[in-house]
Amino acid sequence: MKTLHYVNAFALGLPLLLGLIGFADNYLLFFAPLSTMVTGFLQVLVALILLFWIPKNIHIYIYFFFTILFFVLWLGFGIEYWLFVLPPLLAFYFTYILYNQKDKFDNHENPKTPNPGL
Repeated sequence: MKTLHYVNAFALGLPLLLGLIGFADNYLLFFAPLSTMVTGFLQVLVALILLFWIPKNIHIYIYFFFTILFFVLWLGFGIEYWLFVLPPLLAFYFTYILYNQKDKFDNHENPKTPNPGL
């Protein structure tokens, strides 16, 4: 689970880091919004992994519903203006899901170590 946390932290930090460095170098400022696609891809990949580990978690299904809704509205109907709000909300919602699963997966990474919280 720590690996998934690291992947998510990298995915969230990459656009922020490029945006901050972009104030010094305008060339990197161009790549900050483009790196949000990497964030979305990595978070969907991690969400698929979580879906197989915990298929009964309703929050993952809600996350996938809104992710699919985003693409349907964007590609299918051409609604563009208010859709800029949805990807950051999805990123933070997925982070919420991921970090609230930490207690449930302490034994998953090392099943021989007892969980002192039980």
